[in-house]
Amino acid sequence: MFPKARWQDWVTFYLGLWLVLSPWILGYEDHEAATLNAVIAGFAVTYLSLFELSLEQIAEEWINIAAGLWLLASPAVLGFYEIQSATLNAMSIGALVVVFSGMALGNDKDLARWWHDHIAG
Repeated sequence: MFPKARWQDWVTFYLGLWLVLSPWILGYEDHEAATLNAVIAGFAVTYLSLFELSLEQIAEEWINIAAGLWLLASPAVLGFYEIQSATLNAMSIGALVVVFSGMALGNDKDLARWWHDHIAG
C-alpha cells in the first residue's frame, strides 16, 4: 500500500493528526478561527501525507509546503495571535511541515533530474 514511503511523509502525517486534535488537547477549542484553522489544515496535511505515502506524487509535497506556510501566517491573518498556545502550535507545526516536506522533495529523484536538466544543467 505504501511504496517507498519516506519517513518524512509519516512525520507530516502525524503532525497533521496532532493539528486536528490540538485545540482540545491544548484548550483553545473555544476560539472558532483557531480551532477551524487547526482542524482544516490538519486534515489537509494528514490527507496529503497519506496520498503521498500511497502514490508518491511530488505535487502533494508542494501543497503541504503551502499548508505549512499558511499555518505560519494564520495567527496574524485570522487574528488569533493573542492565544499563545494556538499561535505557537500553528507556527511550530507549520514550520515542521515545511521542513519535512522540503526534505522529502530533496529526496525526490524526478525533481533532481528535472532541476539538473532545466536549471543547473
